[in-house]
Amino acid sequence: MYHYTDGGLRNVWLVNGYEVKNTPYGKGVTFHNLDGLTRSICTALTRKSAPLTGVEFRYIRSAGMLLSQPALGNLMGIDGQSVARWEKTSRVPRWADKLVRLLYAAQAEGNEPIAKAVERIKTVERLVKQKIVVKESRGKWRPSLQDDPLTPNPATIKAMRDARRRKTTKHQINAARSGCALRASVGRDGPSLPACPAPSGRHCRCLARLAWTP
Repeated sequence: MYHYTDGGLRNVWLVNGYEVKNTPYGKGVTFHNLDGLTRSICTALTRKSAPLTGVEFRYIRSAGMLLSQPALGNLMGIDGQSVARWEKTSRVPRWADKLVRLLYAAQAEGNEPIAKAVERIKTVERLVKQKIVVKESRGKWRPSLQDDPLTPNPATIKAMRDARRRKTTKHQINAARSGCALRASVGRDGPSLPACPAPSGRHCRCLARLAWTP
């Protein structure tokens, strides 16, 4: 079985649905239907009896619902800093634990009011961060609105996830090239890796090469 550590998860194992490929730099791993795998993991997390950890809460938010911390905060009626603190400290309040499970489950099952609320918050967050670009043409100024490149609109999210999927093998190849026994797993918030047990007590070169960009 393959230990799947996307997004910092530590308790997910894949029986199949992945391929280990030999490359000139070592072994790489590719996954079948990554979007379906993400939905399956999020569904399992919403059904677990134990409380969600900070990493699991973040995975449902970022990978499952595709929401930023402030956006989920708006949906739950709190500020984004509270969401960030829960994810960092793994101290998720019971009410927030239950609410994020219900929100994801309702959205995944096609609950129209919930789905519309989530999309509305995504749209509002994107519009708030739009910039006004004014261009002069033949003596007339013409304004236009452009999305902040750091806040992708819903139409580009799928393309970004596909790009992350292609990068997974690349990061694993870099880890193998440097001789590190660890294998990179790219999360929705960037690469998620444990500290490399390098002899010097510092991260080895494989982590230095993992420069993640959206």
